Amino acid sequence: LLSEPGLKGPKISILVGGPDWPTSVLCGIMRLSVVQVLIGTLPVVVVVVPFVLAGSFTYMGGMTSATGDVSDQGNQEVTLLYPWANTCAKIMMALSAMVLFSFTILFMKSIEGASRDRADEIAALPYDDEVMEQEKIDERKQAAHDSVTKWDKLPCWVKAVLLLSLILMSITCFIFNLMGKKCFRPFTLTSTIDKDLDGKWYNLVMPLGAAGLALFAASWALLTVFTSWAGMMVDRLDIDSFVPEKKPFDTERSAGEVTTLIENEHYPDDAVVDVKAAPHDQITREVINRTYNVPSVSVPDIEDEPKEQPTREEITKKYNIHKLLIPKNGVPA
Repeated sequence: LLSEPGLKGPKISILVGGPDWPTSVLCGIMRLSVVQVLIGTLPVVVVVVPFVLAGSFTYMGGMTSATGDVSDQGNQEVTLLYPWANTCAKIMMALSAMVLFSFTILFMKSIEGASRDRADEIAALPYDDEVMEQEKIDERKQAAHDSVTKWDKLPCWVKAVLLLSLILMSITCFIFNLMGKKCFRPFTLTSTIDKDLDGKWYNLVMPLGAAGLALFAASWALLTVFTSWAGMMVDRLDIDSFVPEKKPFDTERSAGEVTTLIENEHYPDDAVVDVKAAPHDQITREVINRTYNVPSVSVPDIEDEPKEQPTREEITKKYNIHKLLIPKNGVPA
């Protein structure tokens, strides 16, 4: 979509609604026109302006002015200069969220549409051998990590470390969520360290807040001990002896794409195969048998070994089906 000439809706939705840094880097890798990319990014002003206004109104909502009157306690009373600003800030924040969400939806819709309409082109793209090999290594490492960290195989002291970390983190969450006002002093956009914290930045944290932060640090340290131990145990193992579990298929892919993935021994998280995209015997043999490691699986009401290969249209018309759904239990429907 980014490489297409001109500035069409899907391309603009990616430039504006896509993640900033990855999208910019991808445009550079693809050597796209800088001028065209900058022009296509201009609609981002629609996203930026509500956020800027929300911040401005929030700042204005905290601005006060001394009235000159003195209260019964001897304190000089202050009034808000812009009492309406806080309401406007909330409105702008809601508008900002709506605009950002809308662009995100357009971005995702564009990607989903291209993935569906150009599935064969995507499936024909070659896989990077180095990336595929690294993925296999990572999968074996993850399988070894899962084996080492199974609860029933953990040493008693490791279980104690995890439980203590969980308890400390739970206490921390209760302190900050239920007694947050007793943990930190109020400090807003218009506050200053000299005026509101007596010139010392650490006065922001009250004693209960310091205790909560200490418990959080202790919990994090214990979790680090566990992850370090698990990593050390995995490094001692021969990861080549661990075979990653082949994942069942969940979402839709074309039969050609599934076949390509299987040939590369790369098993995706899906196996809802479009019957119109390839002959059904290829689907049942290549996808079901090799993915689920079963000797044979037959599809109801479809001949196991047709004498003549049916066309996509014939399969769709004869059996009144459009998609072959393979649930996780491996039984075709």
